[in-house]
Amino acid sequence: MYHIVFFTAINKAAYLFGGLFILQGFLFLIAGVIKNNLSFKTDEAMARVIAVCMMAFALIIYPVLSYYSGHIYPQTPTFGLPCPLTIFTFGCFLVIKNHFPLYLLIIPFIWSIIGFTASIHFGFTEDISLPLSSLAAIGLILKEKQQIHIFHPSS
Repeated sequence: MYHIVFFTAINKAAYLFGGLFILQGFLFLIAGVIKNNLSFKTDEAMARVIAVCMMAFALIIYPVLSYYSGHIYPQTPTFGLPCPLTIFTFGCFLVIKNHFPLYLLIIPFIWSIIGFTASIHFGFTEDISLPLSSLAAIGLILKEKQQIHIFHPSS
């Protein structure tokens, strides 16, 4: 709703972004409630550590970096706004056990690229963490699903 309510004054494409985030909410509803495919627990120690780091970054470090970059409250992006929320979401994805539906990665990944490129224009250097968090999360998720072998050298 942030995009639709606040960002459309700057960029009319925010209607599309807002719609994508609303769609993502429905996808979570389908995957988590209707299909019961979201169990937030993992046995993978590295995934837990990286997940906690991403969540802490989104909740604490991101707003602090934003503040020290000159974005004083109320201009400081805090949790709930698209960029830190996307990083937090990738952290959550890392602790979903087993039946992780890969379609949940699409919209946050797209936003990580769009948000990063927009951040350069608006001077939010802390958003360099968007593509980094998305690539780390996607790589670990795909590794765990053994769909691709990103971290294994070929024999």
